Amino acid sequence: MKGKLISGAVGLVMCLALVLGAAILPVTPPVNAASTVTIGIEPSTANAAVNETFTLDIKITITDSENVSGAQAYINFDYTKLEVKSITKGAAIGAWAQFQSSWNNTAGTIYYAAAAMPSPVFNQTFVLATVELKALGVTESTPLTFVTEGTLKTKVSYGGESVLDAVQNGEVTIVERILLGHVDLQGRSTPESRITLLTVTLLDTVTTNEVEYSVTTDEEGNFVVSGVPLGTYDIRVKCSHTLANRKDDVVISDITTGPIDFGTLLEGDATDDNVVDIDDVTMLAPSFGKFSGEPGFIGNCDFTQEGVVDIDDVTLIAMNFGIAGDIIV
Repeated sequence: MKGKLISGAVGLVMCLALVLGAAILPVTPPVNAASTVTIGIEPSTANAAVNETFTLDIKITITDSENVSGAQAYINFDYTKLEVKSITKGAAIGAWAQFQSSWNNTAGTIYYAAAAMPSPVFNQTFVLATVELKALGVTESTPLTFVTEGTLKTKVSYGGESVLDAVQNGEVTIVERILLGHVDLQGRSTPESRITLLTVTLLDTVTTNEVEYSVTTDEEGNFVVSGVPLGTYDIRVKCSHTLANRKDDVVISDITTGPIDFGTLLEGDATDDNVVDIDDVTMLAPSFGKFSGEPGFIGNCDFTQEGVVDIDDVTLIAMNFGIAGDIIV
């Protein structure tokens, strides 16, 4: 009987020891099943114009305080539509070691990798890197896609283990930035005669660089210049036998600028030297009375675009004789 009591007492002591020991041991908190980590392109949908540079973030979104100590992003893109110009480490991860920052504009690939060495560890959303891109070609949608399969793939990790739950790819819509313009054409009495070729020149007010475009007006004198760059420009509009009109300090900042009225283009510049003078008279004289297609007909003297050089064309030279372009409108 005594032995049983001793045995029972020993068992009770052991149970108490186990309970007390368990009470003082550190407890591992349960994993939050709702915790997620996503790596994505931010914004996921972007718009750009041809030849425009813009930036997208590679962003790691963390919910419920999941720890992250390193990440690598492999991204594929269409090199005929986009060109990488630079990659910059995210400001928040300035203390992280950057292991890779590269791109290939021939293959259409981006690879960026960085990690805490040994800190800081992040448990809130942050930007891993910012990618500067140039838009090359018009498209309704061109993707930036994370590589998630294979040996070299996108990862987000902590303590040597993956914590990545999802990826958010991106897409870019690329359009041509356009300038809408209008001119009145002196002496053009029919809708057909108002369809004419114009030279539109953009002079950059900062760099003094010039960009020249050839456009065709419609029957009402409207025209569209596609692919215009951002900036502030003095814009010159001229037909081969008119004086040039110019509008200064035009700001091009949106996808569509205008419509801009460039006024009336004055006729009579047969020599296309931007002044109506005796040279234009002497050029017109041998063509007087000639019809289009006949020997001696000079198209640049047919100011009214009626298919014949006649008195109407002479009166236009007389009206504008001595005037030079550019005419500021």
